[in-house]
Amino acid sequence: TNERPSEGEADYVHTVLRSIQDDTDNVDARLVELQSAVNALMQERNKLLEYADSFKLLLSPTRRLPPELLMEIFQHACAYALTYPGNHSFHRTKSHWVIPQVCREWRRVALSCPPLWSSIH
Repeated sequence: TNERPSEGEADYVHTVLRSIQDDTDNVDARLVELQSAVNALMQERNKLLEYADSFKLLLSPTRRLPPELLMEIFQHACAYALTYPGNHSFHRTKSHWVIPQVCREWRRVALSCPPLWSSIH
């Protein structure tokens, strides 16, 4: 209505408003708790995904390449770097040194590939 509320009605409205505010405060507090829980779960999820990625790397196709094929790839990469300088980020004077730094297996294969080292300039 458009009439002025009585004192009793005004008291009732104030009581209802306080109750609503208390409920709102409780919901806000719960939301903060839930957001904290969501953040913790997201961090846990990200750690699990990183852990899974490290295991996926173990199954990488490049890990299953035979040494002979790796040698062939390395030789072509170094030859490309010498033939087409400036067209790529594989610097022609450093290409022989970059490959062995990728991983232990690549280092072993690269160091056991005499043709790779016979073309150093």
